[in-house]
Amino acid sequence: MPSNSTPHTTSTSILIRLRNQEPEAWARFDSVYRPYIVELCKSLQVADKDDIAQQVLIKVHHAIDGFDRQRKGSFRAWLRTITVNLIADLCKSRHLPVAAELLDKLAEPTQDRLDAEQVVLYENIVATAGDIFSEKWVRCFLGMTVYGISSDQLAEELDMSRGAVRKANYMVLHRLIAEFGDMLDKEED
Repeated sequence: MPSNSTPHTTSTSILIRLRNQEPEAWARFDSVYRPYIVELCKSLQVADKDDIAQQVLIKVHHAIDGFDRQRKGSFRAWLRTITVNLIADLCKSRHLPVAAELLDKLAEPTQDRLDAEQVVLYENIVATAGDIFSEKWVRCFLGMTVYGISSDQLAEELDMSRGAVRKANYMVLHRLIAEFGDMLDKEED
């Protein structure tokens, strides 16, 4: 993982590693994005969620070389499109009436939905990086970046200085951006 990437640059390190078919990158990608895809399918039955998630990951595996952020937009939007199409196919093949409502919600997500998706991704990414960061650093990052808790409150809860809380948050965020880059960007309306 590059450590010289800044929070303002878009790193494609994981995308490059996926394109190079590195098994560790695919394992990390699966552990982060499978729960995200399952979350998109939350209105489906458990078996269908798992099936859709597996199909999405297979499609990503076959199409990752063709993903172009400049042409297609955000990575999450690309994953959502693949997921919506697979859900539509499933619902169509089973003549499920829930399809239109579910697909509309997924295709045109509200800001609350996008924010919830971002939380799921950050939590999954940090969970897979548990051996890299101390528990306190992870709590600082999740508290500040994901849940909007002030550094003052976290400092008191974690028995740390405010500066140490802010530094821990920055260091975790910086590392995650270096690895996941544009996969963490919030989508624009």
